[in-house]
Amino acid sequence: MNLLVLFFLTVIFYLGTFPAIASTGLSIVPRCLAGFCLESNSLPTEAAVIERFGSSRQRHTIINTISHCYQFVSNDKEVSYGYFEFKKQNHATWQLVTLRVSRISLCAHPNAVHISSGLLTKEGLSLESDKAELYKLYGKPTYVIKKPSELIVRDFYNDQSGLKIDIIYQYVSSDDKDLASARFYFSENELIGIEISIDE
Repeated sequence: MNLLVLFFLTVIFYLGTFPAIASTGLSIVPRCLAGFCLESNSLPTEAAVIERFGSSRQRHTIINTISHCYQFVSNDKEVSYGYFEFKKQNHATWQLVTLRVSRISLCAHPNAVHISSGLLTKEGLSLESDKAELYKLYGKPTYVIKKPSELIVRDFYNDQSGLKIDIIYQYVSSDDKDLASARFYFSENELIGIEISIDE
């Protein structure tokens, strides 16, 4: 068989055996959630989060990392959860590098906080949004992760097990020097979690 033909058949075979992560086209990477924006030149501080939501510092196993975890209750009694992760990096103050909101608790002992409105991205996406709205606001995702591994699910939910995520839509910056990324977690066609991060 012609070596060139054999090469292309091999490439097609391997592409077909790894359908879990598929790269798509250009997209917009959301950077703001719950009123906080993760810009590399101006990251929110731990003090800013505490000023808005109060202190709920959690014990952390990762060196040079702390987190705060909340249960948010809105005026219409809707309950959601937030997880804020901070690192000092090259700065003297703790800076927010990862922010998650979810329909399901993200830690064992979240601090209850009343909020007047939902937890939105700057562009208006919330946990009530669907895939169509996600695509309308941000375009096609950079990656689509189908049936993510338990390790990915446990990472989002901080080592809690038994939780189901069917698909993740991930947006990353096309600039190699820009660490911004966003993930949208769906289960049974419902958006159950949002994560924005600027962490390595």
